Amino acid sequence: MHTGSENSIIGLGWGVGVWGDSTWGTPRSATNFLNMARIWSFGRWGEDLVMAPRDGGIYVWDSSNGVTVRATLIAQAPETVKAIYVSPEDRHMIALGAYDGVSDNPMYVRWCDQENYTVWDQDNLTVTSGGKQLDDGNELYCAVRGRNENLVFSDTALYAMRFVGPPDTFGFEMLGDNGGLASPMAVGVFQGVVS
Repeated sequence: MHTGSENSIIGLGWGVGVWGDSTWGTPRSATNFLNMARIWSFGRWGEDLVMAPRDGGIYVWDSSNGVTVRATLIAQAPETVKAIYVSPEDRHMIALGAYDGVSDNPMYVRWCDQENYTVWDQDNLTVTSGGKQLDDGNELYCAVRGRNENLVFSDTALYAMRFVGPPDTFGFEMLGDNGGLASPMAVGVFQGVVS
């Protein structure tokens, strides 16, 4: 696996763009290109650890194998995600910006079956796995646990994600269309308070 960039790079400055493009010393036009650093999201799954690199697959490290055995890819999980989150009360793994079965979809939320990270079927009504397209934003950044709900951040909006049980499993409510984050790591939680 490619480890990715150590630092995020915005589309200006030395080393950005095609080598030899234009002439030496000529200012380049501004661009919206952003190459994000390789950021991993992690979650506890009982005694095991689940993790995903931004724009990569989801991995699980099984503690019963010992520290010398590496994490393995969960083949049944979405092919690519922006981030993962484990909903602590109901034990669903949530994939943000998940591959939707056709393409990478930066605003799509998927979740596995309760207590089973190998089942992601969205058409089977006998399981609690599913998915939901969110509308406000360009991509989902992260999710955290607030006092009474899971909070999902895009680059422009804040959503509440609440466990509602079958058949929908989760309900979503936009809390603000001006509550997005500047980056995937720009949120913190202390004693249930999100800042």
